[in-house]
Amino acid sequence: MRIIAADDEALMLDMLTDRIRQACPQGEIHPFSSARRLLAWLEETGEGFDVAFLDIEMPGMSGIALAQRLKELCPRGNLIFVTGFSQYMAEAFQLHASGYIRKPVTVKAVEEELRNLRYPVQERAAPTLRVQAFGNFEVFYGGRPVHFSRSRTKELFAYLIDRRGAGSTMGELISILWEGRLDTPSIRSQLRSLITDLRTTLQGLGQGAQPIISYNYGARNADRVRAAFKILLKASLCYSVALWALIMLFPQGFAALFTDASELIEYTKTALRIYAASLLLFGIQIACQMTFTSLGNAKASILVAVMRKFILLIPLIYILPLIFPDAQATAVYAAEPVADFLAVSFTTVLFTFQFKKSLAGLPGGDGTEPALPDEKTQPTSL
Repeated sequence: MRIIAADDEALMLDMLTDRIRQACPQGEIHPFSSARRLLAWLEETGEGFDVAFLDIEMPGMSGIALAQRLKELCPRGNLIFVTGFSQYMAEAFQLHASGYIRKPVTVKAVEEELRNLRYPVQERAAPTLRVQAFGNFEVFYGGRPVHFSRSRTKELFAYLIDRRGAGSTMGELISILWEGRLDTPSIRSQLRSLITDLRTTLQGLGQGAQPIISYNYGARNADRVRAAFKILLKASLCYSVALWALIMLFPQGFAALFTDASELIEYTKTALRIYAASLLLFGIQIACQMTFTSLGNAKASILVAVMRKFILLIPLIYILPLIFPDAQATAVYAAEPVADFLAVSFTTVLFTFQFKKSLAGLPGGDGTEPALPDEKTQPTSL
């Protein structure tokens, strides 16, 4: 639920935002200290809103005038007036307002208004990956087409979708993508490039969250930063868990992409399952590391990357075979999931503290919204 709140008094705005957050913890809340800033944000983003809590007496543009403009921009937006006076109720009902709250605002009053909205709010679904197989083969993420840098990368993805998790050898892929061409080292090199390109394209869907988080962090909107991170975390976990499940169920399919030797494929089945044992947790690592970068915390991003590969993985490759001398090869493979588990645990703890610290100075975090230089706060009656 996207909620906007407007009050020209900083203290009243903070109190209103706090009550809304308590009444609707999952809401996406945007506080504004002036009608001008609110309208500028709506016109810039074009995203609309579900509920608007508006103070009526504001300098420059009153809450009534602001509500009339909001009705034009978002006809099905729910308007809830917040004021210390009752004489405005007639004007509020003429605008078909959803509700009317008397100051001081309480959590119970906000909860009551949100339960009885004039226009019911439909929850927005997180962006999903959709594949169109009928007619032209197309891939969409969040409703927008996914761009593949090479046409054969798109063909490779279409073939893998059609296989539905079944294994494919390098020879089979070459015969499909390069019909009539001989299986040569050059062709195999091109195929590996396509596989890398496909992986990069899909990873880019997650990296697309970085500018969204950065933009909202720069705009000092803590609630949008939190909401974007939650979506990124869910998407990253879905991706890592799905990939982990495919590897656990069909390890031979992945091995067959790089070799046709049956004995090597059989050996790789067990080794790959060990190597990728902690992959299902890696979505947490990806989401936290991308968010560190988005918030400008390069030191933390570098630290979690170095922690996994250099501080943990390399020593474990030498230590685990000494602990398990009878299964040294297996111990080397096991170093990867152990390092991943420890790295994700470290990253989670670090992110918990650093994320709170980064948002502490933003409105909606632990800070307050500073007044604009060209705006003079005028006291109003409560």
